[in-house]
Amino acid sequence: MPGKKKTAILIVVPNDLLEDFRSTINRVLGGKKGDLSKAACEAFEMWIKEKKIKMAVEETVQDITYVLGKKEG
Repeated sequence: MPGKKKTAILIVVPNDLLEDFRSTINRVLGGKKGDLSKAACEAFEMWIKEKKIKMAVEETVQDITYVLGKKEG
């Protein structure tokens, strides 16, 4: 798209956190490690990424607003 820039953001989610989440799903559902826990784990990972990206953007906007307000004031 002309005039638009894309930025790649890498967010690392520790494997042990995802494995713990998957194990919890298995315990709660009483199933074996399989497609359901894998799908839930991937959904959780996506949610974390979206949440952290949203938080980072909000913090950046707040920082920029503060700096601009300070310079103008």
